[in-house]
Amino acid sequence: MTCLSRILILALALSPACTSDDGTTSAGSTGDGSSSTSASTSASTSTTNSGSASESSSGGSGTSASSTGTSTSGATSDASSTSGGPVACDPNNLPGEGTPCANEGEFCSPGCEDPCEFCNVVKCENGTWQGLEVFPADCLSCEEVCPLVLNGQCPAGPPDLDACVAGCGANEAGECGLLYHKAIACIGPTPAFTCDLVGRPTVARCAAEFEALYACIMP
Repeated sequence: MTCLSRILILALALSPACTSDDGTTSAGSTGDGSSSTSASTSASTSTTNSGSASESSSGGSGTSASSTGTSTSGATSDASSTSGGPVACDPNNLPGEGTPCANEGEFCSPGCEDPCEFCNVVKCENGTWQGLEVFPADCLSCEEVCPLVLNGQCPAGPPDLDACVAGCGANEAGECGLLYHKAIACIGPTPAFTCDLVGRPTVARCAAEFEALYACIMP
């Protein structure tokens, strides 16, 4: 075998080794690129996740602040509602004692029409409603007033004490009771009875009250 043939054979034998080295080197280069890409992707993912977490945390903080603001607003509203303003007089539902009022000196009552009964009223004093108890007039009972009525000796009056007491009680308990009490309250504890123009018992200073009473019981 000539020297040239040996050189050719040796060259052919060495060619795969060179290719393998190139391939290995290329593969190594590719592997480095994959590692670099993977590292870059991981870093990007980490950054994205960190940003999301930060945004979530920030959002939670915002919700907490909003909730706190609502609670404060509610407390202010309650305080305003509690303070309230002046309470107007309502005869059917008297203002509570100690509640604020606007018109100093104003009286508020459910009517207090019957002068022979206790009556609770309220008065505006120093900016608040204050309770007052109105005492009844000195109203004579039927047993007390009838002897005085008989002293008048009126022809159209009761014939005796029993009839007077019975009639007095019926008038007081009946539909004309309020008018009867107004007449009794008017005469006071020591009235002097006389007779009106038609002979009925009356008291001069309370003539109007007795006229209204007689119009009710003897229409």
